[in-house]
Amino acid sequence: LFIKQQQDLMLLGKTASDTLLMLQKFSIRAILRMTKLQRRYQRFVRLLLGVHGHQIFVNGFFNGDPHPGNCLEIKDGRLGLIDFGQVRSLNDDERLGLARIICAIAQDKSAAEVAQCMREFGFQTKDNTDDVIMKGYATIFFDSDFQAKKLGFATPQLWFADMMSRNPLINIPEDSSKSRRSNRSCCTSLLTMSPVPFRPLFSFVVACAFAHKTKVFIARTSFLFRGMGKGLRMGPIRTSLFWEPHAMKAIKELDTT
Repeated sequence: LFIKQQQDLMLLGKTASDTLLMLQKFSIRAILRMTKLQRRYQRFVRLLLGVHGHQIFVNGFFNGDPHPGNCLEIKDGRLGLIDFGQVRSLNDDERLGLARIICAIAQDKSAAEVAQCMREFGFQTKDNTDDVIMKGYATIFFDSDFQAKKLGFATPQLWFADMMSRNPLINIPEDSSKSRRSNRSCCTSLLTMSPVPFRPLFSFVVACAFAHKTKVFIARTSFLFRGMGKGLRMGPIRTSLFWEPHAMKAIKELDTT
């Protein structure tokens, strides 16, 4: 019960970590060693972001579950990636549509431009003319958590819950017309779930994952790397900035306009 209470407080942004108190428990040598390891693993996260950007936008074939347990350090210093049980693929139109979203976010385009890319990709909100909300969904799915704090929310989960309460998503891009029913049921579950602030984001990812939504696995990949970066004190990671070079390659290859 205590652990669950602490998890709930953390997700609500109500816990405070006393870094100084923690460091007092370690020797200077141990602190220096941890700092060295931290920097090393920060490089690994940057490498993994680049690798998955290449998989998504260049190959159109990626691992949708790159959590830390699936990334192993080999004795020679390289990284080994295992457990490809959640591999997903993107066709050319999907690669191009997602690439446009990533580039629009990375280049800090206007809310209207980002929202247009999201709608063309298949996202739809109840009030589908609200560009600001749509850009917010694009940011939280494919870019960073930083905007949540900038807007005064303690966690990205609270920001997501606020957007869902004001203008909920009613359509999420599907992989094929055969799965439209699962798409609608997924969105319906979002609108009727418990109002506990941190639950919507988790439920969104899990529900859509069971619906086999490739696009949501891309968002999940972004969430996972941002979480790794936060754990390693890398500051706010903007996934779009790491993925933009690969997205540009996809646009150059596929955009015939």
